Amino acid sequence: MYEHEMQADAIVPVQPDPLMLAQALGVTLFQMPWHQPAYLVGQIGPWRIVHGGVGLDRGYYSGTCLSVGSPALLRRNAAGGWDTWMSMSPYEVESQELACRYAYGHTVVMGLGMGWVAANIALNPAVTKVTVVERERVRCLMVCQARRRARLNWCKQMPLPGYQRSQR
Repeated sequence: MYEHEMQADAIVPVQPDPLMLAQALGVTLFQMPWHQPAYLVGQIGPWRIVHGGVGLDRGYYSGTCLSVGSPALLRRNAAGGWDTWMSMSPYEVESQELACRYAYGHTVVMGLGMGWVAANIALNPAVTKVTVVERERVRCLMVCQARRRARLNWCKQMPLPGYQRSQR
């Protein structure tokens, strides 16, 4: 049987090696230099966590790079669609690195976002305590799931009513 005669369901897509793809495109592969929590894909209330595919992206100082599987926090908009609220894109990671690197003592983080900044500040040996000020409890619940999975026990143990984990 010739390739063009194969059944569509017999064709298995092959995922290229990200490093080889980046080299072929003449860009670097973005690699998170900090602890990145394992975010569950799922939804609670107006919030959803997803993982992106493969694409070209840009950071503050890294220039154009290949980004693979970046988690993103989405919020339902008034029209019923989804808007990206925050993501682990190179631009967002690089914009927060100074806070992670130079925090010390009792550090206050205004807004939880996806929680990776608070987690990395907490992992900094110069930091004695982290206080996060966040007005949306639902987002705290989703992010704390990732903390518990990473065995970072700095989140209060809060129940997750209504959390729907996506089946992938």
